[in-house]
Amino acid sequence: GGVRTKSWAGTELYMAPEQLQQREYGAEVDWWALGALAWEMATGDHPFYSNNRKTIVNNILKKKLALPSYLPAASHSLLKGLLCRDPAKRLGYAGGAAEIKAHPFFKKLSWQKLLARELPAPLRSHALEGDEFDTSAHSARYTGAGRELSPIASPNILSASKQEHFEGFSWTNQAHRPPPPRRAGWRGRRGLGRRGRR
Repeated sequence: GGVRTKSWAGTELYMAPEQLQQREYGAEVDWWALGALAWEMATGDHPFYSNNRKTIVNNILKKKLALPSYLPAASHSLLKGLLCRDPAKRLGYAGGAAEIKAHPFFKKLSWQKLLARELPAPLRSHALEGDEFDTSAHSARYTGAGRELSPIASPNILSASKQEHFEGFSWTNQAHRPPPPRRAGWRGRRGLGRRGRR
């Protein structure tokens, strides 16, 4: 059951083998992407990363997963299940989210309390407790970097006609792009984005 497609959609690092091979697929590709994301969250690295696009695809299709020994057995089982190359055997294929939620990895988690927002966060940022500029919980690798903005090679990265297609999707610093061409009856939405109207 469910909707099946062959469309090419997503970021390659998170695409399931069946997507990369342009085979028919359904919601099970989302469980693969969840597995890749969970791997990153657990280890700090992506399981299939490479600087080379062809290597990424080859890694997803063929690379043997080397699960870190410091992860508990339930984590190994969850990651192997989500990153199973055979979609029919992938965790979540038969039972969807309920199958994943029932996995031993989540044994101590109360899904009802989680959904009701009754569980305390396992990690708490000091920034949530007052000083929004407190960076004590951040790695010096990032906080020690210079705070200078990188110069833009060319203020006209995209032509005005191409740039206007992105108008309204996020805030754009108007000083770093040419104004959109004015047309009769044109009413641009300047500065409209996720943060609201300015």
